[in-house]
Amino acid sequence: MNSKGFTLIEILIAGALFIAIMGSFSYLLKLSGDQSRSATKLSKALDLTRSEMEILRIQPGTAELEVIEVAVRWDQNKPPAHLISLRTRYR
Repeated sequence: MNSKGFTLIEILIAGALFIAIMGSFSYLLKLSGDQSRSATKLSKALDLTRSEMEILRIQPGTAELEVIEVAVRWDQNKPPAHLISLRTRYR
């Protein structure tokens, strides 16, 4: 740095560093928002799956041992959420 101020090269380097840091920060914010939305969808799907499972569990069974499986597709790009339970007619 000379006594009159910053040189053009110093200003350009500082600007490039600022842009790179802000770009990284905005990408991280976008990624965080995407993950939050995905987690919210999954949570809602699992709540729906659990409630469907409870409805199936209280219905009378006919076999000695039954497998109850409920699957909910919560995102087009993700596999469905599965909940599997065993039930006997003896309580």
